[in-house]
Amino acid sequence: MDSTSESESDYEFQTDDESETDDGEIPFIERLWTNVRYVENFEYPHEINSFCRRLGPVSPPRVDALPLEYFHKLTFPEEGRNLIEILVEETNRHADQFLSNPQYSPMPYSRCLQWSETNVDEMSAYLGLYLSMGILRKPSIEAYWQDSEQSFLFRTPGFPEIMTRDRFQILSKFLHCNDNSKQVPRGNDNYDPSHKFRPILDLLNKTFPNAYDLARDLTIDESMVGFKGRNDIVQYVPAKKSHQWGAKLFALAESDTGYNAAIQLYAGRQEGVARSPHGVGYDVVMQLIHPYLYRYHHLVCDNYFSSPALCSALFEANTYMTGTVRVCRKGMPRSLKGLKLQRGEIVVKQSGLIMALCYGDRKTVTFMSTLSKPK
Repeated sequence: MDSTSESESDYEFQTDDESETDDGEIPFIERLWTNVRYVENFEYPHEINSFCRRLGPVSPPRVDALPLEYFHKLTFPEEGRNLIEILVEETNRHADQFLSNPQYSPMPYSRCLQWSETNVDEMSAYLGLYLSMGILRKPSIEAYWQDSEQSFLFRTPGFPEIMTRDRFQILSKFLHCNDNSKQVPRGNDNYDPSHKFRPILDLLNKTFPNAYDLARDLTIDESMVGFKGRNDIVQYVPAKKSHQWGAKLFALAESDTGYNAAIQLYAGRQEGVARSPHGVGYDVVMQLIHPYLYRYHHLVCDNYFSSPALCSALFEANTYMTGTVRVCRKGMPRSLKGLKLQRGEIVVKQSGLIMALCYGDRKTVTFMSTLSKPK
């Protein structure tokens, strides 16, 4: 327990960058941190508002519904094209653009010469086969259509009954989600690294929150989608054990169930785009949680996102926050830097409605909260 006696160390000023002036410079704002010396008797200086909103699925399918109905629930928006229609329209468009290119000279035996426009039923069957391949793993695409005596024990007769191998492969070649002719070149204004799948990302960010009302406790974290192709969105994160190479996504999810309500792609720093005064983590949180502000949600996140500026901004929007935080963040007390604590020892500091708690375990961990007192 922190037993610091009353002294000048009970009060600590720390500068914090919070707003811009008219001349574009960021002024220094003094943030006062005070020691919380008697944690057991601490009283939080703010009444915590209760979360009284409906939560759970919105108009869910019936109990005995097939998985297909849940798929339609999450991919068919109330207005505009659904997922299947997007794939059908853009796949046909890409095939026409590819085959009409004057520079394209196919070989006589090319399967592209057998192309014919796809439709909703065929695209649904294609997606069904593709999803089935994730359950039934085989060494190659061709293996799903093998029908020889040597492969008797490994046959999958359902695949050739639904679609021929050549048709499946030509659909895979031309499968698209967006119009290539509208893609803005890299380095230009309005360049979007996720142009190839932007309609699908926008669709899911529209249907997912409409299908489920989130509970009070939320979390924002990053995840990697494994991918090593040549694309601007590929990131290398050596700390990730599952996938070190791939697309990095930021997701807003419900803590209890893990239901994703919003997804944002991180494509690295873009040329010509000014840096945010509060950092990428601050911007990601404010963008993802924006539809859920002023509802008294409680957000939990790690030290990539947490900062005093974020805590203050969320609290002003009636949203609580708890998370680990880096002691080198702007606005954090300087006295916490390099602090070594014994196991079970804690140091607590308070700045207005923000609380920073340094806990000694195998290594010293710092937490920040605008919701509850330390336990």
